[in-house]
Amino acid sequence: MRDKKTRSRLKTRIRRLLSPGVPPGYSDLQNFVDAVRDKNAPPAAVMRRLAGSFDEILEGKPADQALRLQRQGRKPPNGKDFHIRVTVAYRVEDLRRQGRTREVAIAEVADQTRGLSESRVRQWYEAHREDALRFMRLMSAIKKDAPQQ
Repeated sequence: MRDKKTRSRLKTRIRRLLSPGVPPGYSDLQNFVDAVRDKNAPPAAVMRRLAGSFDEILEGKPADQALRLQRQGRKPPNGKDFHIRVTVAYRVEDLRRQGRTREVAIAEVADQTRGLSESRVRQWYEAHREDALRFMRLMSAIKKDAPQQ
């Protein structure tokens, strides 16, 4: 069982990762910082992405774009919109883990959500699937480390 400080850090990390407007590259930098702080090697996938980003910086690309700290195109959704989109992606992923196919899960979520088409559910699922998976992983870690009552 982890200590209270580690659990507190995990909760803070969840809040940061799910806060509105978090850029996609933030989780890579957070994983790197956490690994170095804990005196562990950062995950290989994170190091590959960061190495590619650093190559782009050396080639002249702005750091915030190379590290994916800036969303391209339109503005990111605000807090409530972002929460709704990640929740939709979470519900689709949860149904997939229960054994439904991707298309069936998307159709079920669209049917259960008033005013949301299947194409919009599919679009949000594809855009926020990683956020939903990250949330699932972090919540399972907290549940696993929570004291038994």
